[in-house]
Amino acid sequence: MNLLQIVEKIIVSPNSECFLWTGTVNNYGYASVTFNKKSSFAHRVIYELFVGQIDESLELDHLCRNPRCVNPDHLEPVTHQENIRRGYWGMRTHCQYGHLLDGLSIDGYRYCLTCRREAQPTYMARYRDKDPERFKKLHRERLKRWRERERVKKLESQT
Repeated sequence: MNLLQIVEKIIVSPNSECFLWTGTVNNYGYASVTFNKKSSFAHRVIYELFVGQIDESLELDHLCRNPRCVNPDHLEPVTHQENIRRGYWGMRTHCQYGHLLDGLSIDGYRYCLTCRREAQPTYMARYRDKDPERFKKLHRERLKRWRERERVKKLESQT
């Protein structure tokens, strides 16, 4: 597909100023195109043609939240973590059971502490029955990490 064929598959939405892709879309609604004998997302191809190269470590975030939009003004290169944080999963405040997402992992992702606490005893009981020695070792390591975190918290509160 050449540039003229790509442009023919775009219509401008009068309400949102989005450039909507009328060609093939994937299961998630993102525009896909074959350009230079390579299958790619249409928004990436158009962004690279009209704005410039995208760093390999970055993704394009749809600021308009419309996956069919290929308007370069509606796209911003961001890290994967930032793209997730801005998207549906990042905007969620509660888990599927209605609990608050109040945990924060080392990677910066949020999770439900309540669900994790409820699931852990079941998991640990199953693990304890399968390999008691390994369970004891893991339990000692977990306890050691917890004591270290408590010690650091205490030191931080004193300063």
